[in-house]
Amino acid sequence: MIKITSEKIYSNDLPPLNNGIIIINSNGVIIDIIDPLKIDYQIEDVVKLKGIITPAFVNCHSHLELAYLKSRIKPFCGINDFILQLSKLKKDKYESNELIEQADKEMFDNGISLCADICNTDDTFNAKNNSKITYYNLFEVFGINKNIAKDKFEKAINLYNRINDNNKSIVLHSPYSVSDRLINLIVEFHRTKNLVFSIHNQESESENIFFKTGEGEMYERMIKMGLDLSEFKSKDKTSFQYMLPLLKNINHKIFVHNTFTNQKDLEKMGTSDKLKAFFCLCPNSNLYIENKLPNIKMFIKNKLNIVLGTDSYASNSSLSILDEIKTIKSNFDFISDEHLIRFATINGAKALNMDKIFGELKKGLQPGIINLYNVNSEPFEINADTIVKRLF
Repeated sequence: MIKITSEKIYSNDLPPLNNGIIIINSNGVIIDIIDPLKIDYQIEDVVKLKGIITPAFVNCHSHLELAYLKSRIKPFCGINDFILQLSKLKKDKYESNELIEQADKEMFDNGISLCADICNTDDTFNAKNNSKITYYNLFEVFGINKNIAKDKFEKAINLYNRINDNNKSIVLHSPYSVSDRLINLIVEFHRTKNLVFSIHNQESESENIFFKTGEGEMYERMIKMGLDLSEFKSKDKTSFQYMLPLLKNINHKIFVHNTFTNQKDLEKMGTSDKLKAFFCLCPNSNLYIENKLPNIKMFIKNKLNIVLGTDSYASNSSLSILDEIKTIKSNFDFISDEHLIRFATINGAKALNMDKIFGELKKGLQPGIINLYNVNSEPFEINADTIVKRLF
């Protein structure tokens, strides 16, 4: 048995514990968590650590297959120019297996044990088979032409069927990149299943303008890409407001980015919608592309489920949930470490329907355990210099 103590333990199962002791077996399974103030005996051979012990992180949005795009797209260019650059670079794609393996290792070393990963190809399959991270594979479809909807869906089904475990689903790319026929195929696929669903949501204001008016920068970019928009009709509402009723019967919905989501959007949500929805924040990616952050205070005020993601190397300089936490802290200093750690751990595990395994330090679980050190002493909290170390 291994016995470890730190200045604070955030278990997500019990209140934050000062100088608590966590007992673990050699495989990282938690045997017990002890409050030293509630025992009348001495525990010997305890390893003392500085800082904070938490469950390993959960990354609710990544694109591991884009590992080859690190530093290749210019920052602050806006979503439409970003997509144009991305499309061009994809055509020049080179062998990236080693880069994918490096990105996977970086995430693991940065304390991530569970990751929802967007897949458009099978490029990441080999790396994932040898990974220490548990992946939830989200096979993404897109195509605004209704005539190709069936082909796009069948391609995703073929990839989906090649994964032997149950941690997989088929999802939509974004409201603006899919036809109603493709939406219906995916919704029907989910109808009798309890799978995770995700969709990029309101990553730019041009997305909302496109849905409201059928015009704007997004429209112009799609025309430039040669897409046929003749059948698209403006919706006179935001993309979120349009999609929400279409997805009402899907559980475990993850809306990703939400940079331009507003209060009127959230007011369209009923109680059931709020229980089933998770809002994934990828702040470093949002800054990289649009140089803007979501209104996190609004999401907290509305008591919504918040989770965190890294997005990809195409729009991030690191694959670190701790770096995402630091960015949030530097811009929203009213959010406590306890809440941020919940965003980064148990909330993500619940979003992926894997909270019976990950996200909590609890007897019998093997969630991965990390140590956050170099923290402030007064007040005791994570700062810009905090470092993550994996314990198990």
